[in-house]
Amino acid sequence: MSRLRKAVWIACAVLSWGSYATGMLLLYVISDNPYRWVEDIDPQTSADAFASNGDARIVTIGILVLLLLTQGTHALCTSRRRVRGICVGLMALACLAWMWWN
Repeated sequence: MSRLRKAVWIACAVLSWGSYATGMLLLYVISDNPYRWVEDIDPQTSADAFASNGDARIVTIGILVLLLLTQGTHALCTSRRRVRGICVGLMALACLAWMWWN
């Protein structure tokens, strides 16, 4: 049973850190001022319209919430204080990055 528990713990940690790294990358890309990636995805949507109508802010808030949920869940599920501290620090970093990039 301890092998299964350890495998689940490792899988959760990998998922948590991987989703955090991916989420921060997405947050940075989406928060980029030119929003050129919008025109690549949908040619009928201009980057200026996406930036001005608030869609970019809604998307980045959604990503921020997902980052906070994954790190918060990881912090609650672990029994190690050091990991909890790292998770809380990364949650604060995500909030600061969101405020800085937006």
